[in-house]
Amino acid sequence: MTPLFRETITLLNRRAAEDSPDGLDAWKKTVLTGCVFVRTTVRGVSGVDVSLGQTVTVRIPESLDYHPYQEWTGKMNGFTASVGDIVVHGKVAENVTPDNVRAVAGRYEFMTVRSVRDNTRLPLGHIHLEGV
Repeated sequence: MTPLFRETITLLNRRAAEDSPDGLDAWKKTVLTGCVFVRTTVRGVSGVDVSLGQTVTVRIPESLDYHPYQEWTGKMNGFTASVGDIVVHGKVAENVTPDNVRAVAGRYEFMTVRSVRDNTRLPLGHIHLEGV
């Protein structure tokens, strides 16, 4: 990868209750290195009102451990990327459960995934995530 891919992230994948054999939400933590994590300020103007916000872009290099969500939900092997997942900038040491996932993420710089693009078939293949 390029020198831009130098960040460590912790990906918190959620398997929704409706996709789970036990009917409960489940979270899986995966620490990934060689990623991109970029926070960008977004400005909007409407008449005389100016609004500011932030978005985060994450790029995860192509990996054999990546599986589309529908393939991943069965055994939760490797990792996936879906809307609603959480990406933490850095390594999360704590165990993550449905009861503590938001509290754990809140102790770090994090984003909630709002869009996923699978760019693995492109040169410099990667998974592209955007969120807030």
